[in-house]
Amino acid sequence: MSSQHQIPGLGKLRENLNKLPDALQKKILRKAFYKSSRVPISAVREQIDANFKIRTGALRKRIGARVIYRRATKQMVMIIGPLITKGGTKEERDAKREKMGIQRDPYYSRFLEFDTKHMQGRHFYQKAFYQSKAAWVERFRDEVAVVLETEVRKLFSFTRKSR
Repeated sequence: MSSQHQIPGLGKLRENLNKLPDALQKKILRKAFYKSSRVPISAVREQIDANFKIRTGALRKRIGARVIYRRATKQMVMIIGPLITKGGTKEERDAKREKMGIQRDPYYSRFLEFDTKHMQGRHFYQKAFYQSKAAWVERFRDEVAVVLETEVRKLFSFTRKSR
């Protein structure tokens, strides 16, 4: 499922960010996305607790956020969902999962979210998103302001030291 939403006031933010170098823009947005992602992640976990009988807790433990930059469209995208253990050999992936206390990656969340021919979907990601949307927008704006201020302060302190 994909949901795209425009954030009010983002045009003004984009104008101000365009004055900065591209690498700094990406850094600021990436940090702000990750810091603000706690709001929808906690909403998804609340939906899981409310809608499902928790057996192993693997799905709840693995809910997280990934931020992706799409070069072609120059967009940052935040994906909320189960984080899948990737990379390395099978033994290394198993060791990572064991360290987290789960046996397998929760691939089945897509079956719980969407309909299958055997069961009706519960749409817990969608419900959590709409519940936490306003809070996430506020948190994102606040985080962008904080991250922007700290990065600009770092930039100016670095330029003073180099003189």
